Amino acid sequence: MSTQSLTRLSIVCAALLALTACGGSEAAQESPAATVVSTAAPARPESTATQLPVQPAATSTQSAAAVPGEDRAKIPDIQANLDNLDSYRARYTFEFEGKDKDGKDRKAYMDFLQEAIVKTKEQRVRITTTGLDDKDTTESSIDFLTVGGVNYLYGLEDGVAKCASFSSDDPTSNPTTVFRPSDLFGGLEGLRLVERGVVLNGVKTDRYALDQTAVGLGIFEKASGEVWIAQEGGFVVRYAGTGTGKVTMFGGDEQGTAKWDYQLQAINNVDKIELPQECLAEKPADDIPVPASAKEKAQFGGLITFKSTETAAQVAEFYQTEMPKLGWKAGEAGSLGEMRTLTFTKADRSLNIIISPEEGGGVSVMITEKKGE
Repeated sequence: MSTQSLTRLSIVCAALLALTACGGSEAAQESPAATVVSTAAPARPESTATQLPVQPAATSTQSAAAVPGEDRAKIPDIQANLDNLDSYRARYTFEFEGKDKDGKDRKAYMDFLQEAIVKTKEQRVRITTTGLDDKDTTESSIDFLTVGGVNYLYGLEDGVAKCASFSSDDPTSNPTTVFRPSDLFGGLEGLRLVERGVVLNGVKTDRYALDQTAVGLGIFEKASGEVWIAQEGGFVVRYAGTGTGKVTMFGGDEQGTAKWDYQLQAINNVDKIELPQECLAEKPADDIPVPASAKEKAQFGGLITFKSTETAAQVAEFYQTEMPKLGWKAGEAGSLGEMRTLTFTKADRSLNIIISPEEGGGVSVMITEKKGE
């Protein structure tokens, strides 16, 4: 990925983190009287980016009379209980239109689309944004995928699809675990039952209304919404609403109206996470071993790093013994103090291994693979 691609990604990350900081509290904030609820999905700007398959617009069929009364519900996390499903597709859209601090028109749009297979923990997250950065109003789209324990970053660079693979022993490095709609909304409290037995996206649900004080985003002066909760499983099938007032997710004093719509689709019907063709070529090599003592292992593209409690000489001996078994031909080897360097070649591939001693014992290892040289 180029610097331009990473810059666009950082803009998305910054905006999401800002919104999370504003709205990720479990307790809802008190506000003035609610605005009228809009449960229609925000209209999406035209896009040239390839879209994941999305089910048709949700419809509901009332199978029981509306139930007025005092029945209340509380949801600590809008994505709670999804681990009890086999698979799902979740989609969250956010649209803002208003004025910036200088009184200029401001529009922004975000589309978060997630496909997940619970048992294997494989998933695909696509984030498409427009206008989150007031200096760049073009559409940006990027995919994060986890397949076979490996993470992939996929997007367009100057109109050309690019992909990079990476992995780490640290689960927090997986970006698909960072961007979650539940982090944006926080919990929902004071849900008032409106209707039972509403069939939505193939699931029988109960529909609830949110009082003004129950909206967990916490960034609006006025807000309201509706929530559909599955009767069996207790998971949120849809959460839609509107908010007006000051919006802080852009880091300024924008005033306007926002609409959001979270929907759970393809429940137990996502069979496989397909890698884009460009990512297939970026799968980590299966003929570059690491010693059993390796820890804190990470991989990004053709770069592998890890640490080991062994000495530099021991790790060097490991590679000098194991690499020929996998078809690699040893090249130049060197040393500088306790540091060791090794090179290997195989067909049109070359490896450079640097083994550096760490303070306090052990070593850090960096392996760089190059192709077509």
